[in-house]
Amino acid sequence: MSGLPTSLLERTTAMKRGIAFLPRGRWQRSADSSRERNDSPGSTGRLCTRRSSAGDDDMQKSEVLVMRTAAAVLKIIQERGKRRLPLEDIYRQLYNPTLYLRAYAKLYPNKGAMTPGTTMETVDAMTMAKIYQIIDDLRHERYRWTPVRRVYIAKKNGKLRALGLPSWSDKLLQEVIRQLLQAYYEEQFSDHSHGFRPDRGCHTALCTIKQTWNGTRWFIEGDIKACFDRIDHTVLLSILTEKLHDNRFLRLIRHLLQAGYLEEWQYHQTLSGCPQGGVVSPLLSNIYGRLFGRMGTVASMQP
Repeated sequence: MSGLPTSLLERTTAMKRGIAFLPRGRWQRSADSSRERNDSPGSTGRLCTRRSSAGDDDMQKSEVLVMRTAAAVLKIIQERGKRRLPLEDIYRQLYNPTLYLRAYAKLYPNKGAMTPGTTMETVDAMTMAKIYQIIDDLRHERYRWTPVRRVYIAKKNGKLRALGLPSWSDKLLQEVIRQLLQAYYEEQFSDHSHGFRPDRGCHTALCTIKQTWNGTRWFIEGDIKACFDRIDHTVLLSILTEKLHDNRFLRLIRHLLQAGYLEEWQYHQTLSGCPQGGVVSPLLSNIYGRLFGRMGTVASMQP
């Protein structure tokens, strides 16, 4: 039809339609479906499996598209992250229901899944209809983040840490976003980084110290004061813009950062920072830290 080999045509179609979709063979009408008779009167007739209008030319010439699985989407994004290639059309991946099912499986065992945010919505009574409603709102760009509910928990030193509690729908969507961003950025993080990363943590950091830092006698412990509260939104979005070439997706992230919080049922704007307690906040802080990690590397090379 197009002069291209079948495999190349399929790949071209998939690229034009986005990561989330996979080409499939043309739909075939079943034997029990209605018949359209195009033969002369009195003939037995034959099945017509294609429409003849000019507006349906795309259906006549290309494959029907089916949704890729979550694992396939994340694998493609991971490969692009390894090769440092930019991501485009990432917002469309938020239409994939299998990503929400994967996010649900990740979130529902946590105790916080039953903790309400500023609404009474929790994981209880979760349905597929709720997932389809979120996807429909995103498709029409009418999804709105709700402000988080701010509470305070005691720290070991006697001080209080501010914690933001999102609503359940926001948690679910944040987890989908986290999966996409983690698949892309995980391979780009330093091997010396252990915080808020899959299969890494305090124990992997201690094992690294024990196995490779045998001659070290002194260790300096430091902490970034109010790290989550002081993240600059403009800087974070500029970092994301370097590799994520999708204005709708970046706009969704910006609205998340600026959703605000309720403290004693009084609304407060969030002019900076990520809500500590948000599902995607730790990953965003790691992405934000990559910039200063690069700056530190350059500074250490100066004479």
